[in-house]
Amino acid sequence: MMATYTQTIDDILDEFDFEKLHTCMTAMRWEWDASVPTAEMLKDQGRALLETLSNEPDTLEIEVGGLRASRQMIEGFEELTLAFEIRSAARCREIH
Repeated sequence: MMATYTQTIDDILDEFDFEKLHTCMTAMRWEWDASVPTAEMLKDQGRALLETLSNEPDTLEIEVGGLRASRQMIEGFEELTLAFEIRSAARCREIH
């Protein structure tokens, strides 16, 4: 049986350790709107980002305050990901 978007989002949110993320953000003093978000606020924001992907089929990635939700197709399956990104770097290069 194919999982619905809601089931998939619930599974991701159940697996993600929002308490640990809150602890990490507290240690780094990573604030949203002048305070460190609670674990529940982080979970709510994660749900909102993942739901945005389900409601906007052309959106492949969305990020707010370090939380990033993304969607990609892999061998006929749609993969949804929720991550917290502290730092990243990227470069483009020309392909011949």
